[in-house]
Amino acid sequence: MPTIPHFYVYVLVRSTTGKPFYVGKGKGRRVYDHEAEARRQCTCHRCNTIRKIWKQGGEVHRYIVFTTTDEAEAFAYEIETIALYGRKNLCNRTDGGEGSTGISPEGRARIRAAHLGRRASVATRALMSAALRRRVITPATRAKLSASITAYYADPEARARQSAIQQKLFADPKRRAETSARNKAIFADPDVRAAISERVRTYFTNPEARDKASAAGKASWADPEERIRRGAIQRAVKANPEYRAQLTARLKAQATPEYREQLSASLKAYHATPEAQAKQRAALNTPEARAKMSASAKAAWARRKAVKRSDDDGL
Repeated sequence: MPTIPHFYVYVLVRSTTGKPFYVGKGKGRRVYDHEAEARRQCTCHRCNTIRKIWKQGGEVHRYIVFTTTDEAEAFAYEIETIALYGRKNLCNRTDGGEGSTGISPEGRARIRAAHLGRRASVATRALMSAALRRRVITPATRAKLSASITAYYADPEARARQSAIQQKLFADPKRRAETSARNKAIFADPDVRAAISERVRTYFTNPEARDKASAAGKASWADPEERIRRGAIQRAVKANPEYRAQLTARLKAQATPEYREQLSASLKAYHATPEAQAKQRAALNTPEARAKMSASAKAAWARRKAVKRSDDDGL
């Protein structure tokens, strides 16, 4: 029984000129993926070319030029096909074959320069965000991601590397200002604040999540080196004149009658809700809470008696 070819090499061609613009190796429906990526607003050179073809009224023609059951043979044919058309005439970033070993140092430098400081538009970021929200991550996938990230950050060199990257990024005043402005714009949206608040409340209503967070915090602060490191970070932050100025301005803003009225109204509105009242009743109805209130009341009465006794002695 003959073996069914599994891998193939394909060429994407402009219908407007008949010239190839991309050579790839794939299997399954890979040959169709690039146009789907272009519709999802991918900004790579290949997808930009596809959208340009569409804008000119043309189409992308797909041709499978080679099939095989041997992946290595498919890679070799891909390399030969790219060399035949000339990589300078194509959107391919490599000479073909496995991985990105075909990118020259000059090519890497050009790619890096093209992406440095490049930010997607607000509309593009909204589309990307919507696509990520629609993505369904199974519990098994989440567990794998969690294990992978945990294993990565368990390496002291990895943590040091990430710390150095963050420090380098935030050492740039322009980058700090951009990040601050972006975060302020995000949190200025009441829907965003409500969604984050609801997510945090939902997470911490789970006893296991609370226990996990508590254990992690205790373990972190039990490490003398971690305490020293956090102390050094806090001292460095508080020694920054910009931080002190921002903190002073924030405290002054909170000292205004308008802010106090706004805070009071917000708390009154929250405590007037049935959910808040039910939560408060549940919290006060525990033996620990009753014992604490009893002790507090007894201490208050003891102080009042002591004051009254001192007043009587004075008379």
